[in-house]
Order: sequence, then structure tokens, then C-alpha cells
Amino acid sequence: LMRSYMARKCDIHFPLERKLSRFLTAAMRVYRIPEAEQENVLAFIQSLDIKAIATEVMYKLFAMLEMKYDFKLSSGSETEETK
Repeated sequence: LMRSYMARKCDIHFPLERKLSRFLTAAMRVYRIPEAEQENVLAFIQSLDIKAIATEVMYKLFAMLEMKYDFKLSSGSETEETK
């Protein structure tokens, strides 16, 4: 189930918010989560700023990688050298 959603890129016809909502609905139906609970979960997820959360996670990931490998994330040319 997840692979099919991950394989298709988001676009103007299938934006991230719709993709996430449809995936979560399908996954919760597989586990027979009651409809009322599904609505609560989807409302909570829609209240989050998913793009901001994802951006923050990626910056933290790159910061951890900078500690392990000798590179800096920059807007210009990037080089990577392993220790």
C-alpha cells in the first residue's frame, strides 16, 4: 500500500495533502479503524504544517550528517568528503 503512494510524485492534481489523506484513510480502513476515529486523525493531520515539519526534519538530518562526514550544507556548490 505504502509503496504505491511513495512511487507517485506529488503534482498539482495530487498534492501532498491529498496524497497523505488518501494514504492514511486506506491504511486505517485496512485495520478497520472506526470512521469517527479516522475523521479525528485526518483533522489532526490536516492541522499540522507538514511541509514545515519535513523541512525541519531534513535540516536536523543534514546537521547530524555534517557531524559524521566532513561537509557543510550550503546554497552554493556542495562538496562531500568522508572521514
